[in-house]
Amino acid sequence: MTRANCPSCGAEVVFALGSSAVVVCSSCRSVVARTDRAVEDLGKVAALVDTDSALHVGQQGRYKGKSFRLTGRAQIRHAAGGLWDEWYAAFDDGRWGWLAEARGIYYMTFETGTKEPLPDFTQIDVGSRVALPSAGGVFVVGELGEATLLGAEGEIPWRLTPNETYEYADLSGAGDRFVTLDYSGDAPLLFAGEEVSLASLGIKFDDSRRREKTVLAASLPCPNCAGPLELKAPDKAERVVCPYCDSMLDVENGNLKFLRTIKHMAGPRIPLGSKGTVQGIEFVVIGFMVRSVKYDKKYFWEEYLLYNRNAGFRWLVRGDHHWNFVGPLKNGEIDDAQPLMKGSAIRWNGKSFRPYSDGIATVEYVLGEFYWKVEVGEKVRTADYVNPPVVISKEISVQEHANTREITYSHGVYVEPRKIEETFGVTDLERPIGIAANQPYPHTGILKTWGLSVAALVVVGILLAAFAPRKTVLANKFDLQPEVPGQNARTFVSQPFHLDGGRNLAIAAQTTVMNSWVFVDGVLYDTKSGARWEFAMPVEYYFGSDSDGSWSEGSQNKSMYLSSLPAGDYTLTLDVQWQEGTSPAFELRVRQGVPHILHFVLALVALSIIPIFVFFHRLNFEQKRWEDSDFS
Repeated sequence: MTRANCPSCGAEVVFALGSSAVVVCSSCRSVVARTDRAVEDLGKVAALVDTDSALHVGQQGRYKGKSFRLTGRAQIRHAAGGLWDEWYAAFDDGRWGWLAEARGIYYMTFETGTKEPLPDFTQIDVGSRVALPSAGGVFVVGELGEATLLGAEGEIPWRLTPNETYEYADLSGAGDRFVTLDYSGDAPLLFAGEEVSLASLGIKFDDSRRREKTVLAASLPCPNCAGPLELKAPDKAERVVCPYCDSMLDVENGNLKFLRTIKHMAGPRIPLGSKGTVQGIEFVVIGFMVRSVKYDKKYFWEEYLLYNRNAGFRWLVRGDHHWNFVGPLKNGEIDDAQPLMKGSAIRWNGKSFRPYSDGIATVEYVLGEFYWKVEVGEKVRTADYVNPPVVISKEISVQEHANTREITYSHGVYVEPRKIEETFGVTDLERPIGIAANQPYPHTGILKTWGLSVAALVVVGILLAAFAPRKTVLANKFDLQPEVPGQNARTFVSQPFHLDGGRNLAIAAQTTVMNSWVFVDGVLYDTKSGARWEFAMPVEYYFGSDSDGSWSEGSQNKSMYLSSLPAGDYTLTLDVQWQEGTSPAFELRVRQGVPHILHFVLALVALSIIPIFVFFHRLNFEQKRWEDSDFS
């Protein structure tokens, strides 16, 4: 431990760690660096902005089984206006870790020595894939920017210079891997690690340390109209639009600054401040934005910014009265072969997504709070890729004045309007117009039902064939001998027999015909009602041989089926003819309750109409989906 006096104010400063480079004087905010002979004043840093962080200097945690303590913090301003905190973690094993906190997301990284050359800042662009073996693989550049050091506290392991500006690149890899390339020195530095959660670090949010933001926020008047503003995310807001006078306000250190009045448009369908639980997380609606893209004319859509203290930010997007719930994706999760080009499919989570639209989106109207310094007229290039019910949106933003460039991907899931009404307590949302880009086909359940019906039909058919009760109601044998020489026809009348109602009949003839034929005309009589049912049954069988070999045609047996007849007593009359000069034996059996394959086939044919109808209906649905696509 080294003690010294601040060169600026004389207050005692303590270097508790031998590896720390500077310490920020708690009395005058001077950055004090130690040298070989004495301490050096590097200048004063600005007062820290209260970001309502869960972290604080002195806090302890564990990462991958190793304990650490937070010794200091730097507060850094994004060139586009955003702010993030960088905490410095001193590990018990002597390592230093950098714990970055931005928009409720945390990244733990470590300075990593490399054998491979690191790319120059001018050699990469957003969407570029950079091989970094030292960091564990290939990474995708998500952001190129310029950062400025604003404030700091505690002990810090690098020579921090107040108001220093430097360039950086943020990259993401597979899973939660994360990399920063720091261009503050003569040669780039590599900081490699991963996205983490406070829970994984063993850190819980200490509400006793939190200021009561809601009281402070509610007391903030609009500097233009004096209307009271209650900010839902006061520590994250960079822009606020007053709902009373449409004034765009800049948020700076808890103060509101009037920028200008924006043109009023129709308000949000979901009121700001509404709460709803989505995917098990309660969100509050804190912002509303209207954006447009111009083709033959302007096409508008709405975006609702949702916020949860622990989960961060999400969006609800509404276009043509269709809704999507949208959340962020890591760039490293996306396989995008041409990130700055259009027309190429992308892959995510093992699935391919077709390009649907590509254009320049313009902010037309905003209301409420936003986590970046949004401007009416702000433009980004946006592209959508679909694999229903999911849409992946890509945005490429370029801010030349701020020397920043960023590419982001988001994941949207289609939501029915009625679900939005139930979740956020609103009513009378308009019904959707047309087919949305990622709207799922609504009748896929029909095909599932059809498949179950076919399976059930097959099972029933097998069970009936195996176990259906069969009853022989008549069995007669006849020797077909002519009653009068030269005649080859006879009539037979059966004894009465009983039929149960509701069961089909199988009539089977067995003969000894050989190169001959028998023809049977039959009539079933209901002995009580006199009703009659007729049938005909030809039986023929021929065989022989020729130059092609043996052949046969027909069969000695024949079967036919009749639908169920009314219950009652019946007789069967048979008019039988046979080939002259033959005397075949003939047996006729009538059985009741025998399943017929034809019934099964007819049922399958009837069921087959369903998938045919669904096929053509879905084909029409898909054609309508792609009517408005840039890539139809």
